[in-house]
Order: sequence, then structure tokens, then C-alpha cells
Amino acid sequence: MELKQYPEAIDDLDTAIKLDPTNEEAYFNRGFAKREIEQYEDAIDDLNRVLDIDSDHVAALHNLKYCLCALNKYAEALPIINRVIKLNSDWYSYMGRAGIKEALADVEGQKKDEDKAWEIGHDLWI
Repeated sequence: MELKQYPEAIDDLDTAIKLDPTNEEAYFNRGFAKREIEQYEDAIDDLNRVLDIDSDHVAALHNLKYCLCALNKYAEALPIINRVIKLNSDWYSYMGRAGIKEALADVEGQKKDEDKAWEIGHDLWI
């Protein structure tokens, strides 16, 4: 994973999951790796397995939202990012929801989320 050799990492994670089908981090890492190589549907399956184990896994929720957006499934991504915001209302989450609302042509909602994000602030140097 650290070397970004995702197909090889997926093979290793397949083995880890065969050895322990409840290994939440193996599912998460495999889902992330699949996301990185644009295997979004397969990534969604793995990320949902993580959420079956830990429904509050914020990183899995963020990655699930990312995959859904990559597939232009913005209406499905919206409740996911809403859940993220309930668990972790930070700049990234509000800006992510603003992007989804923009794609859904909710200009007013987009503006509110952008304003909320900037009210919270961020740690990026832009």
C-alpha cells in the first residue's frame, strides 16, 4: 500500500481476508486500493463490509462517498456524507457535501455548506 502497488496489495489483502473474514482494516485497505485503481463497484463492496463491522468508520464512509461520486451517484452519496458530518463535522466534510449539492443543482445548499466549512476553517495552505 505504501508503495502504491495496489494490484499486489489487493492480492495480499485477499489472503488476509481469507485468513480472517472479520478483518476490518483488511477490507478497508482493499477497498481503498480498489478505489485508487478505479474499481469503484468492488471498492464499494469492501467499504460496505467495513461498515457492517463498524458503522461509524469515518474513513470508510468518506471513501464510499468518493466512489459513489466517481460513479455519478450523487443522490446515493448525499446520505453518506450527511452521516459523516454527524460523526465528524470538519472542513473537508462540509466541502465534500457542497460538491455533492453542486452536482445535484442545490445551489443554496452548496453555498450553506461552503459557508459552514469556512466558518470551521481548515489546515490547508492555499
